[in-house]
Amino acid sequence: MKNNTEGIFPIQKKYPCDPIDLLIPEYTLGGILGRIGPEEAAARILRYSQNRNEWVGVSWPRLSEGMQHDLHIIAALRQEHNKRIETRTRKKESPSVFSKVLDFFGFTITEIPPQHDSARRLPQTALMNQGTQVVINGIHELVEFGYLERVVMSKKGEQVSIYFPTILLVNTILKKQQAIGA
Repeated sequence: MKNNTEGIFPIQKKYPCDPIDLLIPEYTLGGILGRIGPEEAAARILRYSQNRNEWVGVSWPRLSEGMQHDLHIIAALRQEHNKRIETRTRKKESPSVFSKVLDFFGFTITEIPPQHDSARRLPQTALMNQGTQVVINGIHELVEFGYLERVVMSKKGEQVSIYFPTILLVNTILKKQQAIGA
């Protein structure tokens, strides 16, 4: 098994389409598999194939790294959000003399909402409310039902799981997306 980038493994078998032919929003399959955990797990794994425009398997450490990255973004955005709420609450609780004068004369100050940095947008992920266990359970379900193939590889004396999307998974997504005209 050839590893071209740490944790990414190209697949040699033929699939019914190219990875970019699947319509996969960030970390969801839009109800195709019926449960959020398996859908997010499948979407995360399939994104690696789509980003490379070739079918690939992904190691557990690589998947875990991606989830940790998203959790850091979520934590930072939650912290920013809490600061904005705290600042707004403080302003309402202790208005300035200027705002009291404006209120007296019937004027109001409209707060302009802060512009969000598009690079730091909130990932659309179940991790936000359910943590990593939802994806871990989803991976186990996908393997159990034949949507993912799990290969265990030994690396420096440690066992590493690699997850490959199966043709069954790709066909299931293709059929559902074709049925709704996506």
